[in-house]
Amino acid sequence: MSSNARKFARLAPDQVPWALVDFGGGGYTSVAAGVVPFDNIVAQNGSHYNTTNYRFTCPVAGIYSMTVSLLSQDSSSFGVDFRKNGAVIAKNYVQTRCPRGTMEFEFAANDYIDLVVSTTLPQYHGTDTARYAWAHYRLVG
Repeated sequence: MSSNARKFARLAPDQVPWALVDFGGGGYTSVAAGVVPFDNIVAQNGSHYNTTNYRFTCPVAGIYSMTVSLLSQDSSSFGVDFRKNGAVIAKNYVQTRCPRGTMEFEFAANDYIDLVVSTTLPQYHGTDTARYAWAHYRLVG
């Protein structure tokens, strides 16, 4: 068993760090190019997501899963980048209004994850009961 798997095996289910975030409220949120400003924590275990700088900070070393879903109000093509400590580790580009992606990557304790768009679009769908725009972070191993 790997060192990370041993660490993960010692965590009780209620100790696994994770967060589900969105824009909060209903309607639309205007987003400029840059870090995606998910400013509402829907649910989380721990306090690892920061609604000021829009980062999830990994509390322990391990493999984390990151998932994002965005929906543009217009039909522009655009993408979202997954970043580790400010460096792009994966890109997701679509020629429609809705980039979605999941990836897993190894992080050290205190590394941070954020999401960046490079195109300023008129609007992203905000969140309603369907949660069109959201991100999820979770330690998986």
